[in-house]
Amino acid sequence: MTTERATIASVFNHLVDLFKSLPNVAAPNLNWIKVDDNFSLTQSHVDHLTFLYQNRWAFNEFDIEIDYAAVCDWSVGANCTKINLTLKSDDSGNRMCFVQSEQELISKFSVQLARGAALPTLFYVINSEHQSNVDETTLLLSKLEMIQEWLSLFRNVADIVNVSNKGESQYFILKTDEDKFVKPFEFSVAITEELLSLDISPIGDFKALINSEGRQDLNIEEKRNFFKLAFVELLKKLTIETPQREYVLLVFENIERLKTSYDEHYEVFIHNFALSEFHDKVEEKYFEYAEKIQAVLGDIQTKIYAIPAVLIGMGMLAKVNTFEAYVFVVGGIFFTSLFTHWMLCDQIARLSQITDSMEFVFKKLSSKGAERLKYEEVVQDISTMKRKLEKSIEKRKHRLLWYIFYSWFPLVITVVLVLIKYSDKLLKLSLDFLL
Repeated sequence: MTTERATIASVFNHLVDLFKSLPNVAAPNLNWIKVDDNFSLTQSHVDHLTFLYQNRWAFNEFDIEIDYAAVCDWSVGANCTKINLTLKSDDSGNRMCFVQSEQELISKFSVQLARGAALPTLFYVINSEHQSNVDETTLLLSKLEMIQEWLSLFRNVADIVNVSNKGESQYFILKTDEDKFVKPFEFSVAITEELLSLDISPIGDFKALINSEGRQDLNIEEKRNFFKLAFVELLKKLTIETPQREYVLLVFENIERLKTSYDEHYEVFIHNFALSEFHDKVEEKYFEYAEKIQAVLGDIQTKIYAIPAVLIGMGMLAKVNTFEAYVFVVGGIFFTSLFTHWMLCDQIARLSQITDSMEFVFKKLSSKGAERLKYEEVVQDISTMKRKLEKSIEKRKHRLLWYIFYSWFPLVITVVLVLIKYSDKLLKLSLDFLL
């Protein structure tokens, strides 16, 4: 005979087997089993009673009578006149319990269930012979589990949760688009037969919102906020549509509306997020091209100073007394103007390349904005940015053309001065060349 303490599950298994084998057995409440009629003990009875007596730590009362006398040693064929077993319970509820039906089980624990507590892990349903630690979960208990998952989500997004006589009251403090002021919405939670009779939609992906600790999803809080907003909006609509019914029933009858409302809010968030990202990309391209356009003149700014420098240098012509020296000066100014001209033409070509690149990139961005985001304002913004860049390019092209004109201005002045000073000599040279 073993004296080792058995697990509570083993004790429960023996207790259920004993219960099934006893004649006219009754379970007046959750933790009380009794038999008042006389019957003869079988070997099975003796084995179960012996095991349970060895583990009577699981009982508050363990009273067995043989021929109306309390004994703790039983034999096959003995006349059992009384069995009275009271199961122990702890702070979380009955560790082992016996009920007539699942409805009774849920009813007995309805207040705790509404507050988020679980059913006892070890229970036996007499009518259906369902044993919790052996048999698969029934349809009703699965429905209860789904209800509790939804209630847990509501509880997690609520701002205030208070206990009530029937379960708990959840308060949501939120200002919707239609409200002028922030006000609390009360949602009273209770587990009732009417609630259990509804078709309950599974929580699905929303389960991830119940406990976000340790999750890497950066948008989890945004999702919870959108769910809270959708829930409050649904509550507000239901108070107007059906003011007399309990909100907990109305909410579970309209779970699909809640899901749809959440999806709409989240889609708007995703759209706005994508829109913001797209705007950032467009603005990045805009400033990138703006810098390139600005650099077109910035890169040659110091080189363009050669034009006024040449004009200043032309003052040396006053000191030149020979025609040959004039020829060298004119040649130097010519090459300066020519190289400046080529440099400015390169910058105009560079602006044309920037224009072609900008046309391609912004056309691609416009197509993406129209197809993926389906938002006309995005395309309008792109068009506005493009026009600004095009105007900037045209201004710089116009300025570069003037620079080209002025790059030849020193040479023209130099040639005019040479013609004035050496007109006779040039005329003579021309005639000698022609004749």
